[in-house]
Amino acid sequence: MMMSIPSNTPKLESGVVKLPKTAEITSLFASLTPFFDPEVKPQDDFMHLKLQEGLLALLHIDKRFASTLFDFNEPWKIDILDFLERNKVVDVCAKVGFRNQSHFSAAFKKQYGIAPTAVAAV
Repeated sequence: MMMSIPSNTPKLESGVVKLPKTAEITSLFASLTPFFDPEVKPQDDFMHLKLQEGLLALLHIDKRFASTLFDFNEPWKIDILDFLERNKVVDVCAKVGFRNQSHFSAAFKKQYGIAPTAVAAV
């Protein structure tokens, strides 16, 4: 399901945000404790569920997290690989909604396993 963020959604200022201690956040971290052991590897579907749980917990704390959270959680709406072949990385970053090129590069590398500059150079 593709979710779009309303344009009138307020945005958080950049910087560090101290989260309040909520039952949802406490429960999330407690459920992840066994995986702090490097010998224990969680299933991918379990981690996807925990990601969704974390996103929901943050949105319950403050709706302004939406614009930041969904930069990384939602698939891009353009054929980004094709777009990168024809455009500069900084232009692609702006087109897909990232305000910070290093955040875009990290998310891109996580998604595709290669830096966007490497794709653009091909």
